[in-house]
Amino acid sequence: ASADWLTAGVMAFVLANLCRDRLRIALVLAVISASGCAAAAKCLMQVNLEYPETRQQYEQMKEQFWAAQDVAPDDPAVDLYERRMGANEATGFFPFSNVQGSGLMLAGFGALTAAAMVGRLQGLAGVLIGVYLFGVLLTTGSRGAMVATVVGLAALGALFALRRAGGLRWRTVVAIGWVLVGAGALGVWGVGQSQGGLIVPTLTFRWHYWEVTRDIIAESPWTGTGALNFEYAYLKHKPIEYPEEIKDPHNFLISLAAQWGLLGGVGILIALAGGSWCAVRLAFARND
Repeated sequence: ASADWLTAGVMAFVLANLCRDRLRIALVLAVISASGCAAAAKCLMQVNLEYPETRQQYEQMKEQFWAAQDVAPDDPAVDLYERRMGANEATGFFPFSNVQGSGLMLAGFGALTAAAMVGRLQGLAGVLIGVYLFGVLLTTGSRGAMVATVVGLAALGALFALRRAGGLRWRTVVAIGWVLVGAGALGVWGVGQSQGGLIVPTLTFRWHYWEVTRDIIAESPWTGTGALNFEYAYLKHKPIEYPEEIKDPHNFLISLAAQWGLLGGVGILIALAGGSWCAVRLAFARND
């Protein structure tokens, strides 16, 4: 946990230095794309080889498996475990499929961005890598990553179109983008508050996570729980009727606010706003 705190700041400075010129940016994108390809290979191996073998072994020793943990066969934990196993969702090198889905999405956009920075032949290779990574993303079953990918591709296409047409200034595009993000967040909050949940059961579970996380933040607003301590704080505040015990609220903004305090939450928002400012400004620049 301490390493997470220390290296986060160091990596921010390293990334800023690596993005000072075109060659270094291309290097960063190449590394991100390569890491995504490695994760994609792991995801495919899990879905096609590891998971079937694990399910077969589980069926053969199911009774002994749960008896060793002193869990009754009709315990809800057994049903939850089998449902997750049956979902066949690849997690790659991360503990959660949603995190790996986000990683593949990041690598896919990295490949597309690198493709736009090089010649036609190399660019075609970058586009093919991006398509491959977006395709493997489906193995994670991460709906959030899938929706974000579609939205990101649409936004990328819109940026290129606006850049060519010269119809809008880049500052206006940044402002519109953040207004839409804020409106979307307020809309989700309004639906959750009025209905006590969101549209589908899966999202309602997420809403419950966020409600508990709100109480965690309220308890330690300035210091947070500390990195990697969310799990223990969640168990402390979780109502008995909420069945799942989670290690992360499945929302990185409130996760950081809970673990790093409100200052950490504000800090990540500033970083995201600054990043979008630089990215859109470069996209609209006349000289690439």
